[in-house]
Amino acid sequence: MGNLICPSDFILGTDKRIVVVSITEGPWVIRKHPLLFKFSDIAVINKIDLIDVIDVNIKDMINDAKEINPNIKIITTSAISGENILNLIQTLEI
Repeated sequence: MGNLICPSDFILGTDKRIVVVSITEGPWVIRKHPLLFKFSDIAVINKIDLIDVIDVNIKDMINDAKEINPNIKIITTSAISGENILNLIQTLEI
């Protein structure tokens, strides 16, 4: 449990730690909040359907997350179009 303000490194007995950000938060969101990614198993980068109207390089965001946590699994999604949502569900094993 946590958000961009509250601590996310507390051990809570969870099976997986997941962080969700969107490209609308800007290209710096991962570098600005490294602990969210350092202690997460899965990172979801959402709103990729807006990539044509927002000046963000998703590959840079992925590289930033991997630099912080080389073992993190990254899934890019669009809740609007449904892109990669099935992949996310399978990864979450739900």
